[in-house]
Amino acid sequence: LHSRAQIPVQPPHPIPIKSYWHHPPSPLARHRSTESLPRTADTVIIGSGITGAMVAWNLLEKGVKDIVMLEARDAVGGATGRNGGHTKAASYRTYPSHVLSHSPSTAAKIARLELANIRDTHAFASTHLIACTSRPCQTTDIIYDPATYTSGIDAIHTLQSNLGAADAAASYKILDAEKTVTKFLVGPEKAPGGIHAPEKVDGAFAYEAGSINAYAFTSGVLSLCISRGMTLYTHTPVTGVIASWPSPAQDFRYAVPTAQGTINARRVVLATNGYTANLLPSLQSIIVPLRGQIAALKVPQGSTLPTLLPSTYSFMYDGGYDYMIPRLSTSSNSDGTGREEQHIIIGGGLGRLPSSGASEYGTVDDSELNPATSEYLADIGRAYFGKHWTGYRGGGDDGDDVVREWTGIMGVTPDDMPFIGEVPMPLVFEGAAQNQVGERSRNGSSGLFIAAGFNGHGMALALKCAEALADLMQSGDAAIPQWFPREFLISDDRIQK
Repeated sequence: LHSRAQIPVQPPHPIPIKSYWHHPPSPLARHRSTESLPRTADTVIIGSGITGAMVAWNLLEKGVKDIVMLEARDAVGGATGRNGGHTKAASYRTYPSHVLSHSPSTAAKIARLELANIRDTHAFASTHLIACTSRPCQTTDIIYDPATYTSGIDAIHTLQSNLGAADAAASYKILDAEKTVTKFLVGPEKAPGGIHAPEKVDGAFAYEAGSINAYAFTSGVLSLCISRGMTLYTHTPVTGVIASWPSPAQDFRYAVPTAQGTINARRVVLATNGYTANLLPSLQSIIVPLRGQIAALKVPQGSTLPTLLPSTYSFMYDGGYDYMIPRLSTSSNSDGTGREEQHIIIGGGLGRLPSSGASEYGTVDDSELNPATSEYLADIGRAYFGKHWTGYRGGGDDGDDVVREWTGIMGVTPDDMPFIGEVPMPLVFEGAAQNQVGERSRNGSSGLFIAAGFNGHGMALALKCAEALADLMQSGDAAIPQWFPREFLISDDRIQK
């Protein structure tokens, strides 16, 4: 993994695989607000995913004008438009490590932020009437490893003891193997097939989560931002972020070059997640790209599963996990009429690959699939749901289970937390003469901001992190909300650690 983290991060691939969510494309997919780029801007946001969109929304809410958003590919063409559609935190899994690394109060703050983020995401969709199949619901972690089950129970009990049983962020139900198999319609063991051996169900944990079409949600947020004056330029990859001010009094501190021209900006926001080190090389090996793979499977017509599974799922095993949401889709019959069918969107398989998927770290190529993961995901419906899943590999009357398959690029960090805030001067000017760095450091803020490195959990973190970042950008460090974990802030000391 260390060697993979040293691979220089490349820009987004120009021709990625289209994800399930990109059909049909958003009206904003190739949007350009004007024919040519503006020469200057107060704020340039790089990246049109949920983080960039919500930073823009919050700045607009605070009265900021002259916001320009740049996107290398189609709008919402990165991780947000390529994820599994889960709004889920599984806070109990990270709570013990946050207690050890930080403190019980910090760990509690992170757990509460994650739940608030999930709830606020669905509330935003409802309030603003964004058509994105927003579905708050319960989720279930099916456990296939005795040690994982035992440690999960211990973590939940610790979480409930520290936060209090009445705290919503500590609300979990623990089920044994028998109840799990009966209630959640999985087989008593994960069937053999693909690249793994059989594994028995040990139990399950159920708690609050949800599912959402993040591509449609974020496209809706971008539409709201554009209606309020933000300009958006897709297919405009940024080739650098160049600190260009000769003195602290210079208004436009950064030159943001693209193939279509250069924008001079007073401040810049990197909402670039796994691609961040391509524009800020000082974060090489600090935010590392990780390629994930997801498939959309059609539940066969002969299945005994309910028309829409009432819960989302994760399947936890020794060394990894898979994650799944159900959703309804309309398909056409041969006579031209339509019918509803259930699709499950399922991702994972990383832990089934050699060296725990080390080959998927350090790459930004989402134009191709990993064949071993494809084999694993194609088998997964039958493997998990057993007798309830019939028609495996085209046994039904209308073709193969796999509707679509794609990859996407996440950004992972060494301490499993995102980097939020104003980039310190030494990171902006890494490689510059020491006297220049020292002089500029004494002159105050850099004007370069970041919200990236969400470790595959952007849908449980990005909305609230964007809110906190906008507060910081407008009113400084003192304005950071009390609910925000300051451990998420980027700092030179944290980078060194």
